[in-house]
Amino acid sequence: MNCIFHQQIHFSPPSLKQTAPCPPKALNLYRECSTNVILLSWDSTNNTAYYFAIAVDSNQLVTECLTVDTACYFTDTVCGQTYSFYVRSIFSGGLDCNSGYTDGVVIKTSPCLPQNIYTIANCDSISSAVITWHEAAGAETYIVEARGNRKDFYNCSSTNTSCTLTDLVCGESLSVWIVATNGYCTTDPVLGEVAETVPCIPQNVSAVKTCSSESASLTWNNANGAILYIGTATHIDGTVHTCAAMAAECTFPNLRCGETYDVKVKATNLQCNSSESQHVTLQTAPCAPVSVVVTRDCAANHVIASWQALQNGSLYTAVLQDEHGPTVNCSTSSNNCTFTNLLCGMNYNIAVTRNDGQCRSLPSTPIQIQSGNSHVSMHACLYSNNRSLKRTMYLL
Repeated sequence: MNCIFHQQIHFSPPSLKQTAPCPPKALNLYRECSTNVILLSWDSTNNTAYYFAIAVDSNQLVTECLTVDTACYFTDTVCGQTYSFYVRSIFSGGLDCNSGYTDGVVIKTSPCLPQNIYTIANCDSISSAVITWHEAAGAETYIVEARGNRKDFYNCSSTNTSCTLTDLVCGESLSVWIVATNGYCTTDPVLGEVAETVPCIPQNVSAVKTCSSESASLTWNNANGAILYIGTATHIDGTVHTCAAMAAECTFPNLRCGETYDVKVKATNLQCNSSESQHVTLQTAPCAPVSVVVTRDCAANHVIASWQALQNGSLYTAVLQDEHGPTVNCSTSSNNCTFTNLLCGMNYNIAVTRNDGQCRSLPSTPIQIQSGNSHVSMHACLYSNNRSLKRTMYLL
């Protein structure tokens, strides 16, 4: 007998388990230098519900981004930082099932702006000026540009916090600005303080004595870059007189008469002085005659004024003035003058001046005399039995 045995078997297909997603690939970074916004993108992965990206800056501060897209915008980035970016893919089951982070990709934001830009005037050199600033985070190179008021552009670059502008001309007022760069991004220009180069040397210097005065005026052409001018007059004995002016002229007071001075002028912008101008020689106005003596001849009714001759070629003028104002002049190149026909009983003043061909000196101290009469005085003629003492001398 044949028997057939039947057994019913129930078949269950094996359950399917999904593995974690793979890490994202093809990470790309785009940086906007003007705003420091950074875009991170990547290729999509299978079995991924969303992505989790982070940015880590130079100070290890972390910024997170959770997205279902394949890109993240990082808008809170700051200047002068180096950011490292990482992404992981997350399975729909939760954070515990993820791809792990990708290798990091790195990018730098734009450097920060340079601050505290100063100009250090190089007073020893007309042709250079040093620009300094404080270090800007993230900067690798600084570029300084300057525009003058008489020449187009100057520039210099540096990897530290100073650089020297060269080939400058005197008397420039420079507008200076600086940018920082890291090789990828460059900052906007930052305007610094105005840079002043050394003033130019005053030209066409001339010293002119003031006649009938112990002073002299100094003139010159305006110098570019000058705020103030300082003139000096040096006597042979080392005595120095100074004058200062904002215009192209100043006056030396209280100079010695009849003396020679070495005169020069320099310009300043209150930071640097120019070199000295060419030197000029100044001869001050002549001195008033000295040792003036008045000798009177009562019998002849005239007086003789004499003095010490100080310099050959001078012209002397003696002035006789009576008490009512009228005057008599006597000019001579010698050292004496004679006045005749004096009025009897009058008071006279006699003073002498000297002219060197350019200037007349101040008058000597007047000497007072009295013409002859019957009045008895130390400074008058004496009459006795119609016989007179013929001469009376007045000495200053």
